[in-house]
Amino acid sequence: MVSLQFILDTMIKFNKSLSKIISDLEESSPILKNSLLEISPVNFCINIIRSDFKMFIKPEKFDFRVTTQNAELWSFQIADKLISYTWDNKKPTAQMLGRWQPWHAGHQKLFEEILKKTGQVNIMVRDVKGVDDNPFDFETVKKNILDALKDYKNRIQVTLVPNITNICYGRGVGYKIEEIVLDEKTQQISATKIREQMRKEGKLK
Repeated sequence: MVSLQFILDTMIKFNKSLSKIISDLEESSPILKNSLLEISPVNFCINIIRSDFKMFIKPEKFDFRVTTQNAELWSFQIADKLISYTWDNKKPTAQMLGRWQPWHAGHQKLFEEILKKTGQVNIMVRDVKGVDDNPFDFETVKKNILDALKDYKNRIQVTLVPNITNICYGRGVGYKIEEIVLDEKTQQISATKIREQMRKEGKLK
């Protein structure tokens, strides 16, 4: 079992390190310094209780809660809370092209992996409303995407594009086409099956 002294020593070291970071930001980035002071991890507390089974009390108040083990994604959200991200067309940007009929958990995981590549993603929606089994118009698709990705709202753009069926490129074009392979369970998620279920439930004609 971790001793109380060890926890206290760790907290002291952590506090010193954070103080050093804040001090270094005095001149170079006063805005970030003030943000750190405002939502500072110094404010988080480890509450120790007397128990053979519990050491920590879940805090009732917190500045930011990390709920999954995905450090790269959380780093975007935490950074955006410190300083609001501004989309920049000149920055390296990843592209997602699809119908998104509808946007589902598989698309969500794909986006999360793609975001790690560049930090901002242009999600392109093919203009396929009424073509074959594509019942959702662009505005509906866009709303679904923005609702699902609200935690990354400044890092995405959702744009309508023609019904693109071929992506062609020449030699040395300066970008690459890359396949993202997800876990088997995610790969099995089917928008076709989701639409079928929505029709059974009367949510879609």
